[in-house]
Amino acid sequence: MMFSSLGVSRRTFVQQASLGASLWLAEASAPLAGNERKVQASEGRTFPLLRWTSAAEVRKQPDALWRLVDLINTYRRTQGLPEAALSPRMTAVALEHVKDLIHNRPHEATGNLHNWSNNERWTGGVYRPEDKSTWPVMWNKPREISGYAGLGFEIAAAHVDDAAHALQAWRGSRSHWEVLVNRGAWSKPRWRWKALGAVFHQGYACAWFGAEEDRS
Repeated sequence: MMFSSLGVSRRTFVQQASLGASLWLAEASAPLAGNERKVQASEGRTFPLLRWTSAAEVRKQPDALWRLVDLINTYRRTQGLPEAALSPRMTAVALEHVKDLIHNRPHEATGNLHNWSNNERWTGGVYRPEDKSTWPVMWNKPREISGYAGLGFEIAAAHVDDAAHALQAWRGSRSHWEVLVNRGAWSKPRWRWKALGAVFHQGYACAWFGAEEDRS
């Protein structure tokens, strides 16, 4: 159960989860619902939930919030796989992480894109691949931020030009490709992706996968 990172090119940096905002923000976050509900975080703190009410609501937002999901699913179909359902809850997590990486840059200290800054809505933390006690820094974010019932697994990229470039970078890395198409360690039935949220903004892309249905 580890995460790995690698340089895909001189400009592109991607990281993957293996077993082991701006003016645009103001526009995209306006339709969010469910903020009055709360979820208990791992350290006993309680955070407001952030999510849309349905996949249809997500698709009414700027395409930065859903185009990468469509690109991933189009590619999955070419591999003979079913689509992973667009998840409002996972989209909220992907949006928050992209914003965190852009504005707070928690990855600068260690170079790991799975780090999170401290925030009133989630527990911050540094992910270290050699330290399994840090893995919940990623796994628990969907529950903390949006109330998703299962664990969340992320692939992330920095210095990409657009959503298509992010997918190209992930396809070019064996470990990322395995997450995208449920190969390798992700080929077991328990890792059939039933929820997906993926956001690209300002050079960063985050895609979040879950094996539990999003019952928004």
